[in-house]
Amino acid sequence: MSNWIQWLDAATWSIPILLTLSLAALICYRKAANPWDYYVFAYLAIALIVDLSSRYWLSFHTDNLVFVQLYALAELMLVGIMYMRFFLTRLRKIGWLLLFFTGSFVTWEFAHHILQDTDQDFSYYQSYSRVVVSATLVTYGLMSLLQRVRRSERMDHQKVRLIVALTFYYSLNFIFYLPINFFVTAHTHFKFLLWAINLLVTNVFYIYLTLYLWRFGKKKKPLFSG
Repeated sequence: MSNWIQWLDAATWSIPILLTLSLAALICYRKAANPWDYYVFAYLAIALIVDLSSRYWLSFHTDNLVFVQLYALAELMLVGIMYMRFFLTRLRKIGWLLLFFTGSFVTWEFAHHILQDTDQDFSYYQSYSRVVVSATLVTYGLMSLLQRVRRSERMDHQKVRLIVALTFYYSLNFIFYLPINFFVTAHTHFKFLLWAINLLVTNVFYIYLTLYLWRFGKKKKPLFSG
């Protein structure tokens, strides 16, 4: 089992490396073509910051599970507000209420974890933040897609591609994080296979978002050009 742990620990560095290269390329060669592109770029930047911060946190604590709630809250605020501003055209009151109640739940769970001893035995750890946030964002995605199907005018394919990607990714997140206690505490090789699949899905998702911004972004003169 130690070989699995070492391999997975090394493989997780693919995420910050990928995000660093992606952000550097986008900063140097692309600029936003749509207002929601800034949110996608910020999403990648926050993912990198949280990833590196969680690794640094482990230098002083036995686990970094507090970042599960912290990142879930960041995802909800960023992606949720993006949906409300640019993608959801109807049922906006319901959308804002859903955002408020989900945010309140994640904030409560985050505060509860912070107030407890972060170095405690986490054999009974169970967090529903990522599950609730994923369910909320999937709901936003399905509502946005249904609204566009029912509208008579031509659909904006740039928006649709992004919404489909977000909905697919958070559907998988919902399934993966539902039994998170099993993935944290179970002594079985099967959980490492599932962590590896989740790592692959996450990398593919980040690559897709990078390519999305690259394809639809406007070209700009490189920062380091003669």
